[in-house]
Amino acid sequence: MGGLPTYHPEWVIRFWFGTPGLRELNPHYTLFFLAIILLVVIYFKRKLVVVPQPDVEENRFKHLLTKKNVIEKQMAELELRREQNNIPEEQYKEKLKEFQKHLEQTKQELHQFTL
Repeated sequence: MGGLPTYHPEWVIRFWFGTPGLRELNPHYTLFFLAIILLVVIYFKRKLVVVPQPDVEENRFKHLLTKKNVIEKQMAELELRREQNNIPEEQYKEKLKEFQKHLEQTKQELHQFTL
């Protein structure tokens, strides 16, 4: 063992053997140990399950679509009750105005998604 191998850059050898903490460690075993740690970290990072975040805009659109359908169904039920004379005309007009107002607002909000 006459000297240091020539395939290591001289600055690496001076750095390793010139640093007090590293001087006591075998460089080959240390680098091998660090490589194993790096491979384990990479392996577990790839295995990490990515949980997709719910699409807030998509959920809002579905909610508005459902709301629109419910309002339209309530308006049809109101019309049916009026035809069967189960509701006074004044109350019918008041509820119809309220449903139309909500329906128009919902349609405007839905229209924002289609732009």
